[in-house]
Amino acid sequence: MIQWTLAVELRASFLVYLTLVVTAEFTRFYRNAVFLCILAFCIYAGDLMGEIPFFTGALFADMSIHLNQNEQLSNLGSSQSLIRRYWPELLAVLGLLMASYPTNHAELAGWSRFMTQIGWQLFHPNCISISSLR
Repeated sequence: MIQWTLAVELRASFLVYLTLVVTAEFTRFYRNAVFLCILAFCIYAGDLMGEIPFFTGALFADMSIHLNQNEQLSNLGSSQSLIRRYWPELLAVLGLLMASYPTNHAELAGWSRFMTQIGWQLFHPNCISISSLR
């Protein structure tokens, strides 16, 4: 059984825990600024799959707590209240969908072929589409 991700996950979880301990007494703004600086450094260093998902998750969790506190303090319309209440679940489903994208032969399944076409349209608007390659 291959367990190569365990070392990456252990290191990243320790780094997030250490960052949360260090920034526990910070205000929400400065804690989020620290998370964004760490994310920028991870992107600059090229570690795209190591710490970035963990620090992004911590940043989203902090934002979710803040949004829920603001929702309890103010009376919002029903549509804004629903968005604020369910955005973590929507992000989780989107993350699971993106994480399930196959590394090899994505063109064999219909759903991954659809995701590839969406990716080409979003990120490479001047490129040719997948359907014209066939």
